[in-house]
Amino acid sequence: MNRTERIMMTLQMHACFKVYGELSLGGVETLSNTSFTTMRSYNSTFATTTTDSITEVLTASLIRSGNSKETYQIVNRVIGYMLPIVLVFGFLGNILNLIILTRKRMKSNLDELEKSAHFGLIALAVSDMMFCISAFPLGFMNSQAGQPVLSETKHFMLYYKVFHTGIVNTFILMSTWLTVTMALARCIAVCYPLYARGVSSLQGVKISVSVVTVSCVLFTLPRFWTMKIREFSCSGGLKVYSPWPGDIVKLDGYTAYLLLWSFLGGIIPFILLLISNICLIRALHQSSRMRRMLSESTSANQSCSNAGCKLTPTFIAIVAVFLILVTPAEILKFVDEILKTRNGDRKMEFQIAEAVTNFLQSVNFTINFILYYIINIPFRKTMRELFTSQCQETYRAIHSRGSSMYRFSTPQTTDTQV
Repeated sequence: MNRTERIMMTLQMHACFKVYGELSLGGVETLSNTSFTTMRSYNSTFATTTTDSITEVLTASLIRSGNSKETYQIVNRVIGYMLPIVLVFGFLGNILNLIILTRKRMKSNLDELEKSAHFGLIALAVSDMMFCISAFPLGFMNSQAGQPVLSETKHFMLYYKVFHTGIVNTFILMSTWLTVTMALARCIAVCYPLYARGVSSLQGVKISVSVVTVSCVLFTLPRFWTMKIREFSCSGGLKVYSPWPGDIVKLDGYTAYLLLWSFLGGIIPFILLLISNICLIRALHQSSRMRRMLSESTSANQSCSNAGCKLTPTFIAIVAVFLILVTPAEILKFVDEILKTRNGDRKMEFQIAEAVTNFLQSVNFTINFILYYIINIPFRKTMRELFTSQCQETYRAIHSRGSSMYRFSTPQTTDTQV
């Protein structure tokens, strides 16, 4: 659908919306632009300027044309095709993470502190997997950029456009704070081992994961009311449904909530993760230096092979990738709320930046499997053994089935008496 057709579609729908006298520039953008794409859905704000003028509708549609608009649509379409592929890879990767991390071999020879860190990795894999599932339809919403969002029926995608902001952001916040919790626990275990038994114990980590899960769900609840399904009656008795800004976005406190979200979801985790990663890197460097000094000591090497050398590099890599891929998106949202850059070409440029950073944020929740395989030697060995054993069992099953069929088909001779 080209720009002219979208303008005509908007004018036709204007007659429908005029019955309510509530047509807004935010509503027009909703109808003539993308069906709440990935980038806008993470942190949506809507204009509240009311207009009933067809001239203003045309002007609003024409303003959104131009190089910035075309660039935004191209970026949206590219991400719309790439995002489902990335999320499918992430889903399969996190499934493998859970299969491998829950095997007995991975838990053997682990002390109490390592078991707690291991449990944290499992919880993080579950949260990342749920993000991949909940965000998967976003790619199809992006690939439909430029199509109207009116629907004659209440179908799955209509409900998803309304509630996906709350669902997706719940798992984003959950994975963020699970990463922070595990990084801090590992930092305490490595840098302050005398205090780690109480704070970083397996029971303590289980309680921390439960508190993080419940807190993230409760804190994200307001985002489930940012959108609602609106019914409109048109000429001829036709009823159509469309995603519409919820009443909560009109409240004065909602802006404060978004700012608080930016602090708790971006700024504070960034500071905590940066500090913990610096401490872990220093501790790992000191440990490596001490091993070189005590290279002749068998006990020192034994301690290294059985303790923090397995998991500490893994956590350092997870935190480093998180800081690179997730932090820019959260900081951009915080700057967006502060500056309120929601007009003109600057608005479109800002949305392009949001598109790229939110895609990178999605990549973060799919990449841990690669990090584990590259860095964690026990993980790599367990994965190889898993696939090797499965291949051997499959081969034996096929071979035994073939042998039995051969025996069944071989004619048997019997002796006859004369």
